[in-house]
Amino acid sequence: MPSTPTLVVTYGGSGGTDTTMTGVESVSVQMGVDQDTATADVVVSSLPAIDKQDRIVVNAGWNGSTELIFNGLVSGRGGHLAARNFNIKCQCYMARLRHPWGNGEFTYTSQLASAIAVNLIEKSGIDPSLHSVDVSTWLVATIEDLLLRDGTADISGSGVADVPLSIIREMDRVELAWTATRGNGAIYRKLIALDTPYATYTVGSPVRDIEWNDDVEGIINKALVKGLQFSGLGVEDEFSDTNAYLPSPVEYNAITVQSNLIEDDASLTALDVATNYVTLYNHPPEFVTLTLDGDPDLQIGYTVTVNNSFLGINKDYFVKSIEHRITSNDFVTTAQCMALD
Repeated sequence: MPSTPTLVVTYGGSGGTDTTMTGVESVSVQMGVDQDTATADVVVSSLPAIDKQDRIVVNAGWNGSTELIFNGLVSGRGGHLAARNFNIKCQCYMARLRHPWGNGEFTYTSQLASAIAVNLIEKSGIDPSLHSVDVSTWLVATIEDLLLRDGTADISGSGVADVPLSIIREMDRVELAWTATRGNGAIYRKLIALDTPYATYTVGSPVRDIEWNDDVEGIINKALVKGLQFSGLGVEDEFSDTNAYLPSPVEYNAITVQSNLIEDDASLTALDVATNYVTLYNHPPEFVTLTLDGDPDLQIGYTVTVNNSFLGINKDYFVKSIEHRITSNDFVTTAQCMALD
């Protein structure tokens, strides 16, 4: 097991040299594919000259060696008299995507989902170096334009301000993708899928504990997909498959997916969406929680192999969320993982 945890927190304004924070008692960092922003909570014995929206960077590791585990902005501060300490709340740059849009109206026509995501990220004032979006094959808005509206009243006298992240989440839901921030502070968008395993976890260091569970609740083996209505016609299709855990007369657990972004363009049809949902979810949901010696290199979206004879598991899992907890005495990483088959 590693011996001495190492933690370095720096902060600074919009420009100038970052300052190393002193008196840090602990740091907790959380990120996940379902989180709208990665967060960090820094506990200090005395509050430095730090303000909301100042940059904050957390590096952690062992024995003097560190890696970046959080890169974001201060969102708030607080103090605790009894504990004689302060906490600094932080969030990643992706938080900017959660704000209602207020700077003009933009139209997207026949563009790849990935290109739209990149444009929304950069429109929200996030540096181009802080995103990594895989190129999509899905062409969006081939029939009906996709709008980013700023809430200005339209001809009917009412206006709606769109939220950039809501548009990205809608595309994610259709394409079965995830968009979230990793430890370097960059926003990633990728399809939900397994990849080359980052590591295999069995027993002993770095494994401190493994929790495993599965449940028949949550099986989806039938998907009805409804898309755009146009010219008196509607885009609609379905796909189903059998499942041994759902015998007759039940046979199916169904889900309905509705989105006007589904236009039955050849790049992603309603049948494709229905098939993809059943392929991904036609099995009992299965989850593993890994408690590890602190690992700053483990990231959400990674694939890990878990092989443990006592639990009776030996398969690959998709890392859904990660929490890093660091004090002067210890550094622990907890990863929530799910099976994709």
